[in-house]
Amino acid sequence: PELRAEMLQPEAALEAVRQAYAAFDPRLDSKASVGKTAVPAISNFYSVGQETFARKEWDWNFGVSKLLSTTNGTLSIGLDNSRISSNARDWLGNPSYNPELVFSLSQPLLRNFGVDFATINVRLAQVGQLRAQYTFEQNLSDFVLQTATDYWNVVRAMENLQLNRGALELAQDT
Repeated sequence: PELRAEMLQPEAALEAVRQAYAAFDPRLDSKASVGKTAVPAISNFYSVGQETFARKEWDWNFGVSKLLSTTNGTLSIGLDNSRISSNARDWLGNPSYNPELVFSLSQPLLRNFGVDFATINVRLAQVGQLRAQYTFEQNLSDFVLQTATDYWNVVRAMENLQLNRGALELAQDT
């Protein structure tokens, strides 16, 4: 059972390496929302002949961001969409659409900066995985050595038993 438990350690360490690499996988984001406001019309300037001024806004945004393994910066691309409609008479573009494409690079200059600093967790996980593999191989080798040693100790004990029986028979004959 101990050897079976030891067999799982290299697999668990390999998953830790994969988890460390996962920090550099692209992240997809999306957001959708609807907002509506309705206020009583104070003047007839905005909503002629209506009791309330109503405004409805739909937002649906999509984005992709990725942590860079070389400099620990974050590169992101986003598409922000919004549609606004109102019952106001003086709005020329009703409904109005406001799409926006945003490119962004965020680079920390003093915190976690460096070529090798971004991948330090990956390298630590890789070293841990190698250590787990070597420990498993050492434990397996020790188990095989102990089994072989125990086997030859039993063979030696059986040979000693036969030798002692032969010596006892010789002693009894004399």
